[in-house]
Amino acid sequence: VLYQDSSVVALDKPAGIAALALSPNDTATVANFLIARFPETLAASGRALEPGIVHRLDTDTSGVLLAARDADSYRALRADFRQGRVDKEYLAVVDGRVDAAGVLRTPLRGDPRDRRRVVPCEAGASDARPASTEYRPIVSRREFSVLVVRIHTGVRHQIR
Repeated sequence: VLYQDSSVVALDKPAGIAALALSPNDTATVANFLIARFPETLAASGRALEPGIVHRLDTDTSGVLLAARDADSYRALRADFRQGRVDKEYLAVVDGRVDAAGVLRTPLRGDPRDRRRVVPCEAGASDARPASTEYRPIVSRREFSVLVVRIHTGVRHQIR
């Protein structure tokens, strides 16, 4: 727990731990931790598998995860994320050399062959979701680069 008050909990989610249970049998998740430590989060979102969690991080991603402790806070935080009032910044290690900053504006949609993935698509596609990703290298070597990545949208698996 990085921070807590009567409305919100900020957690340091390690890589390798799922934020949410994909089935009722999944128990080693951040969601289960929240239920055990902050049982009121169950009522905040109204979803048993997502107790108060207002955004997601992939299992292999570490970072700060926010959860609401009451329904009003849940609605307000979800609205903040939906309306782009939350800054989402990541450090990413990527293969190869990246020398210049840039912005990727490529619509994404679910991969029809694998529902766990997303793929780029045409802007006019009926299931296209706009995605805007800004990146800036802070270390650039021949074999790898370390980037600061800011996402301005919240499309599933956007920064992969």
